[in-house]
Amino acid sequence: MSLRNCFGQLETNITWMEFDSEKWIFETRGDIVNPSGDTSRGTLHLFCAANMMYSIDFRIHVTRKNRHPPQFSQSEYRFCLPISLQKQMPFGTIVAIDHDPVIYNSQCVFILFTFKVQLSVLDDGAEAIFKLLQNGTLLLTGDTSLLAVFKPLRYTILAVDFGSPQLFALANLTVVPVSVSEPRDVSVNVATNEYQIFEWDNPEYGVADKFIVSISRNSTFRYEREVDGSNNIALVKIPLEGGSGYSLQVTAVDVDGETPSKALPFTVTNTGLTCQGDCSKGGMPICYHGRFQKVVQYRDREGPHCSCYHGYSGSVCDIKERCSPETSVNVFGHVEWESQLVNETAAVPCPFGAEGDFLRRLCIWDVSRSTAVWQPLSGDEACRKQSSVLIHLGVIGNYAQSAVSVSGIETVYRFISSLLKMPAFQPNMTNVHIDIRIAEHVMQVLDAVITRDWQNIKGNTTEIQIKMLSLISDFSRRLPVPYRLTSAMQGVAIQTLQRLPDERAFRLLITSECGVRLPLATHASRIRAICMRNSTLQPMIDNANPLLSIEDETAGGQQQIQVELRPFTEDINFTCVRFDEKANGWTTSNVQLVSHNQGGLVICNTEHSGLFALVPERERGEKGECVWIASFKKMALASFV
Repeated sequence: MSLRNCFGQLETNITWMEFDSEKWIFETRGDIVNPSGDTSRGTLHLFCAANMMYSIDFRIHVTRKNRHPPQFSQSEYRFCLPISLQKQMPFGTIVAIDHDPVIYNSQCVFILFTFKVQLSVLDDGAEAIFKLLQNGTLLLTGDTSLLAVFKPLRYTILAVDFGSPQLFALANLTVVPVSVSEPRDVSVNVATNEYQIFEWDNPEYGVADKFIVSISRNSTFRYEREVDGSNNIALVKIPLEGGSGYSLQVTAVDVDGETPSKALPFTVTNTGLTCQGDCSKGGMPICYHGRFQKVVQYRDREGPHCSCYHGYSGSVCDIKERCSPETSVNVFGHVEWESQLVNETAAVPCPFGAEGDFLRRLCIWDVSRSTAVWQPLSGDEACRKQSSVLIHLGVIGNYAQSAVSVSGIETVYRFISSLLKMPAFQPNMTNVHIDIRIAEHVMQVLDAVITRDWQNIKGNTTEIQIKMLSLISDFSRRLPVPYRLTSAMQGVAIQTLQRLPDERAFRLLITSECGVRLPLATHASRIRAICMRNSTLQPMIDNANPLLSIEDETAGGQQQIQVELRPFTEDINFTCVRFDEKANGWTTSNVQLVSHNQGGLVICNTEHSGLFALVPERERGEKGECVWIASFKKMALASFV
């Protein structure tokens, strides 16, 4: 039966108010008179069909105009609902306060609405899962077994006061069903600018497989670390600036998801606790409040822990840090810096310096990065710079092109010889490497020497020619393997290579004037090949023909190879000769001519590595053949039978 069909009769001592049965509202009919008491009472009698009567007692509060709506303690509420929680158990509290000065206006009622913008797992009866009591308590009333774990349920909360006019406020509520609840009693044991120790209790519901410890400052993420689920304490060693604004959050994680705790604000101090403990000379004990609030050294499964001084590491600070190996290429050359202890200086020979000159560099501790780093080179060290060597090489190059006497070429020889004695050209040095740019300039100087018209140089040039040829060979031994270096005018070219056993025979074309065909490799070997376009450094050989030097470091000079040389003309038949160091002359012994002209090249087989050149072939006699043999001592014409 609807009460709307009933007739209302008002019984009260209030004369300025009446009840309208048609509109079903209370109305004033005169000026409001403040009662002697704080309230006015009355009864509304409703006379209905079938002789039914209902009486409703009421009170009238005369107040000032309502000006302040209720205010929630926060605009967003988020609560975790453990799926193992029993019915009629609370899992959250919502706070709303009405700030009207009159006490009767300072009351409000909560109303819960399903959030329609984002669908939840529940239907329109979702609010039946829990109840929002008028004291703000969220009480579980329904079955959670069918809820999707870690899938949020969203609602809107309405708080309405009793003022006139009635005012209200809205807040969002998110309820997340979880299989593991948040960690309890999260606390900061100690927090200094060098280390921090955090503690918490296990979740009340569920079992965490692990915990995630997160540190933020002013809403900016700073650090995160995972901790095994069996631990309830974490030591964090990160440098933090002293001051406030930090917050700690511990998240419980299981196979279904993760549940974070509320953010706990904390402050970082610049001074820590002191206690006795076990540490090496590189640090001091990490202290914290242990059982019964006693300050003790922090220990875990790894043993005691210490706060290390700069440059030390390890749980007890027994490891002295090192700078990592580093390669530097700068004005001083190409240098390898080996690993070095913190606060110690490494010394490397100056790449372009004399014996006893060192490039020094300190390994220091970078506090901001907490790592060992090399001190930058200032650029004003005593070592000779690459630019200085290049300037001198330019001057020497001019000498090589314009010298009119043997003494000028001797100057070139002495400078290059002294340069090859520098650490940058010592092949047995592992921490100083060859400077390729300087090596290229040396090649230009050697090219200038080779292409000189030696007949215009005053004096006996025989000795300096031999020395320059030896200098070129010495220079080739100081180049890396494998490597290829050619002068700009291609007057001289050097190629080094590393052969491995069982490698196939192959042809090595050094330049268009020189080539060599190497046999199948039976052992590992290093091979160096030098091609000079002119034979000016061998006066008994026509200087228009090339010189070829083949050196095998491991074969002892005994190796079946095929040499290829391009003569300056095809009008003359040339044959190959090899320089015999023991006889100090040229010979055809163990040299077999294969072809006078194969693609413009003279092809010969030989069983020796060494220095090869071309000489004109003469008429064959009945008893043998006659070739030109140039001897540095006798310089005579000989014949072999």
